[in-house]
Amino acid sequence: MISVLLYTKNKDAMTKVMAEQLELLGFQTEQTSVINVPRLILNSYQIIHFIIPALPLSWNEVLCMTAAKAFGKAVVLSVLDAPPASNLQNLSWNNPDALTVSQTNYLKLFRSKTGNKMIIPSLFENQFVKTEPVAQVSAITGFVFPLHKDLHEGLQLETDKPVYFDGRKLAEGTSSSQLRKQWNELLIQNRIRPTYELILSDEKMQILLCSSSLGLLVASENLSHSEFTTWFEIALKNNHLLVLNQFQATGFSNHWTSGQNCLVTTSVNWVKELNNHMNDDVFNTAFSNKSISQSSLDSLFNDLSRLYLKIIYQKTSLIDSGSAKI
Repeated sequence: MISVLLYTKNKDAMTKVMAEQLELLGFQTEQTSVINVPRLILNSYQIIHFIIPALPLSWNEVLCMTAAKAFGKAVVLSVLDAPPASNLQNLSWNNPDALTVSQTNYLKLFRSKTGNKMIIPSLFENQFVKTEPVAQVSAITGFVFPLHKDLHEGLQLETDKPVYFDGRKLAEGTSSSQLRKQWNELLIQNRIRPTYELILSDEKMQILLCSSSLGLLVASENLSHSEFTTWFEIALKNNHLLVLNQFQATGFSNHWTSGQNCLVTTSVNWVKELNNHMNDDVFNTAFSNKSISQSSLDSLFNDLSRLYLKIIYQKTSLIDSGSAKI
């Protein structure tokens, strides 16, 4: 039986889901948020899978990754959020046997890394169902638009329905009173519609999300994958419709059906494209909202299983080859 150590900085739902699915496929798994070289020496793990929300790696993680490879263990590195170039430095001389990212557009950031690559999105509990019933949800009554840089991000949006601009991220760097002042100035200048509202409190946003059927506009390329996953979880829990971009849809590409359980746009000029779809049925009639099917989950972990077996075989072949003999 192949033994796999799943490491993440904080034990979370993703490692729990991964452990459960891998055990169903016959792997022996162990989860940890503490890793060190003695642990790698004393245990007979064949695969060490590092699951990192974001780079850079800590020096202990770099040391353990290097030591694991030196001890002949296969190393997989999963990075969930896209890193800036400066955070790739401690990977420049450290090459895992396999690398996974959460969206296809992140692959270009690791083009210099050779070896096996795969897409594994963030995973969370209650994301999956064993059967796939289609739940009909009433037509949406408004939209939520998360803001990332400033209040001007959503000025191009054109809809008669209410739009609730989530300014909580902006409030981390600018006072609420200043944001309110800027918002009122935009209203006076007729740059935003009277049906648009700025929300700055967690409590008010939570009440809104629990009381209405909404379209969550999360297709911005400024949104990290972790932030997208949070909105995806909210959408499933509260029966909201996601507007996402083509890269966010690559994690479970066969799940998303644009115009039925979501709307998929491009990542560039997505607001302009969204405006062209405002009269589509997906926004104006009942739509279907469904969890990821078990078959999609099985497909992901069958691919991961094959990846594990491939890199173990590659390591075994190298050790057994004539060129490796001393």
